[in-house]
Amino acid sequence: MANRNAEFWENWEKTKLGSFRRLSRKQIQDYYDYFSGFHYRASPETIARDLYVAAEDRMTALQSELEFRRTRDIQIFVATVGAAVLIGIALFETLHKRDTDRANTHADKTQTLLVVPSSKSQPTP
Repeated sequence: MANRNAEFWENWEKTKLGSFRRLSRKQIQDYYDYFSGFHYRASPETIARDLYVAAEDRMTALQSELEFRRTRDIQIFVATVGAAVLIGIALFETLHKRDTDRANTHADKTQTLLVVPSSKSQPTP
């Protein structure tokens, strides 16, 4: 039992709130599973109350970190898709404008020259 308590506190130390950045999502999930298994296999009567409460608190912190990372990943994904769409629209408009300008220039070159009569009037005999 003492070995199990030592392992618990060692894992508890590894998952202090400031250490979450160093942990991968899988490690956080593994620690969550460890503490939840510890918490649900026991009851306050079978283990020390401080271990029970510590496991419960750590589960809450780890679950919050997992939710934070999921939300951040979704936000990054949405921002990336949004940026890609905006870049695509800008490229389309740029290419479309260039094609339109090119078509207008080509049309200007192929138009026939209209002869406009001079404004001087000729006397009629």
